[in-house]
Amino acid sequence: MGGVAIARMRVVNAPGANRREVVKGLGSGGGKDAVPGRHTGRNVSRDRWSGLHGPGGMATEVRPTRHGTIMRAQRYVDGGYTPYETLLERFDDVDVVHRSTRVVQAPLSTCMEPWCAWENVYKFLPQLVDVEPMSEDGKIRRLRLMYRFASTPTIELLASAIYVGTDPKEQLKDILQQEGEGTSAGKRNAEVRWRSVEGFPQAGCVKFTERGRIGNERESELPIPQTETVVELEFTYRMPQVLVEFLGRQPIQLDVEKIVQGVMDGYVELCLKKTNAGQT
Repeated sequence: MGGVAIARMRVVNAPGANRREVVKGLGSGGGKDAVPGRHTGRNVSRDRWSGLHGPGGMATEVRPTRHGTIMRAQRYVDGGYTPYETLLERFDDVDVVHRSTRVVQAPLSTCMEPWCAWENVYKFLPQLVDVEPMSEDGKIRRLRLMYRFASTPTIELLASAIYVGTDPKEQLKDILQQEGEGTSAGKRNAEVRWRSVEGFPQAGCVKFTERGRIGNERESELPIPQTETVVELEFTYRMPQVLVEFLGRQPIQLDVEKIVQGVMDGYVELCLKKTNAGQT
């Protein structure tokens, strides 16, 4: 999968400095400080950003575009990376499904809000590095994700995604209104669904089931009883063919399973922070 080495210049906004970086791709080569890319990986200088799975900084860029606001986190990818275009839209023909369930001591609105916009998902999904509007109505977002297995170069994944079914923001608006008016029955259901319309094949669904009040109201020293919400995530995707050919399905599936569980842990932590902040 080699090819003619190509180079381009890009500006890297590192903490305390703006500097240019030579990105060398498709093949070996590179300077003495270059990290050789593997399979279709590009070579990048080792003294730049730390990797997605390692220590280091991250710069976040927020800027307006024709369709809205783009959010971008620039993370250095250690060990080179495989640009999306080199995948040639080749994905496995097997759907891989991951599921994760969490019980969160927070009301339905708090649990649902982080999933209602990709700009919110961005906060607890470290593999998501870009969110860019792609349609006039703002419903389609281009998601740029970075995935890395062990020491192999990070793979760039691009997906144009859209929420399907009932608009999650409209659902959230109704739920917040019910809570504000005190008309919530305490046992409600909601769900957020999305899928790719172009690019990396992936889809997901998050279901929320509110269980009602919990806690011991007789103990005055305890905080106000919270609402307990069951959150069920189902994520489906197809692996890039290059990973299947080099690594096989099972190692990738096990690795992504760990990532999914870690993402859910980060999501629960975010919900609890919001809940605790509201009680103080």
